[in-house]
Amino acid sequence: MSEVIDRSVWNNLMILFDNDVEEMQFVIDDYYEETEGLLMEARLGQESGDDKAVYRAVHTIVSSSANVGATKLADLAKALDRDLKAGDKSSVDQMLPQLDAAYAEAKVEIGRLLADAA
Repeated sequence: MSEVIDRSVWNNLMILFDNDVEEMQFVIDDYYEETEGLLMEARLGQESGDDKAVYRAVHTIVSSSANVGATKLADLAKALDRDLKAGDKSSVDQMLPQLDAAYAEAKVEIGRLLADAA
């Protein structure tokens, strides 16, 4: 299983932002807002049968989560992305709750990392 947050990615981000926790918090808040919206879009797409909306949302979650080091979420989203790209939507019902749970885990861990850096 993937780690919740890839510390090497996190550390590189902190270096990129000169260990400025306030600036990192700003970036992370944007990530939270975007990811919560994308997860909602994926659920709405699932409920309405809009497979393209689910795919677009999940595909975006892959890269944005990888960018902040949310490896577990990125890996789960990548697996669903791969299935959807291949036309297999059988895993959507099972995977969307897993994405929600991995996002919640990432939020907790990121919060800890930010608090430790402050």
